Amino acid sequence: MSQRIKIISNLIDLVPIIHIFNSDLHKSVFNELLRGWKTEKELKEIIGTDVNKSIELLKMGHLIAGRWRTPERGEMPEMEYAAAYSKIKADFQSDFEDMGDVINIAVMDDDTFGEYESAIIKKINKDKRSINEICRELNYSPSFLRGLLKRSLLLDLRGQDVVILKNANTAKK
Repeated sequence: MSQRIKIISNLIDLVPIIHIFNSDLHKSVFNELLRGWKTEKELKEIIGTDVNKSIELLKMGHLIAGRWRTPERGEMPEMEYAAAYSKIKADFQSDFEDMGDVINIAVMDDDTFGEYESAIIKKINKDKRSINEICRELNYSPSFLRGLLKRSLLLDLRGQDVVILKNANTAKK
């Protein structure tokens, strides 16, 4: 489909990519979207299971594009998706400690990752929003915290503040 190249210039941007391609389900969804535009319903029929989380992760990693499919008369329009990139190019420099953190976060099981997310959410609820405060209180390196935020569907970094996303309740489902 697309012959665009995703350029990675920051080590932290690898977190969602490694996380996505570490899962057979997410990888299968992406491979189907490389073949062309498909709705969530069509993907579910092809893959044989719910693909909502895969689509959310692919959106978060900016790996897919979406558009509204023009419906037949009397039908509701549906969002369809396709892969935005077919190749990747990485150009960054990193120390091994940060690279280890990125790989660890990307392949971490969901339960362990959820514990890290919960700890960050507790700090935010105690009015500890800045990345420096959270790093200091939880004893995380800034690159480790940024990696956690890059993988999270519930949290985001806005400037120097860590915020809980408004769609956090739907992302947990």
